[in-house]
Amino acid sequence: MRQMSEAQADHAAPTLEVRALRDGIVAQRELCESEAEAEALVEAWSEADGVVVEVEDLSLRTQRAGVLDPRPWEVDAEDLLYDGGYADEEEER
Repeated sequence: MRQMSEAQADHAAPTLEVRALRDGIVAQRELCESEAEAEALVEAWSEADGVVVEVEDLSLRTQRAGVLDPRPWEVDAEDLLYDGGYADEEEER
């Protein structure tokens, strides 16, 4: 079993993800350890034309084991149709 060094133990896990999107495509993705670090990235990207910046708090999706939950939302099985569509879509037709 590997032991963590003191530097690794003192280093906090990233809790914020900053994504800069240009035309819906991720131009840059950064993991940040503090709100100040994320805020600096948002400020830097806010000056660029045509860029949308998203910040996600990863700590909200972290489970007890420290693994990110791959499903941030749940779909109610009753809302799904067998063809993969949603029940609401069927009513609109």
